Amino acid sequence: FIAQWPLPPGKDMEWWQSEVNRIIQDLRTPYKPHTNLQNRTVSDECVQLLNVMLNKDSVQRPAAEQCLAHSWFRKFETQLPLLSVGVTQCLEAYSVMPELKKTLFLLIAHQSTAPAQAQALQELRSVFTHFDTRNRGALGTDDLREVLQRSGISSLKAER
Repeated sequence: FIAQWPLPPGKDMEWWQSEVNRIIQDLRTPYKPHTNLQNRTVSDECVQLLNVMLNKDSVQRPAAEQCLAHSWFRKFETQLPLLSVGVTQCLEAYSVMPELKKTLFLLIAHQSTAPAQAQALQELRSVFTHFDTRNRGALGTDDLREVLQRSGISSLKAER
């Protein structure tokens, strides 16, 4: 909490609100860090970012873009999975197949449990879940086009 809570004896809510306002507005009064920020429950990197973000002086406080560029946020970014040549070729071939054939391949892939295919299926599942940004369980034509283009396939081939 910013100001003492529960209220000290003899103090009312008006005192508490004025104390909170004073603490927030007075640049000389530092924030009291929460105990989790002092007992190593939160990483030093996160504490440093929070201290910078909670700076009362708006001139010294970073903009949102600067905060998002901080190393603490960057460690949570997911990297695009690399596509092997075989997967790229399969995606390219799949993109030009008739719908019925695509449906049959989808059915086979869902029912396939052979150990030799497990790694390939895991790689395809990883690629699929990365590009299924709307968590719909399906990739639309725009999604598939993006996958193919990011894999280095020409725009003309990806359009087919």
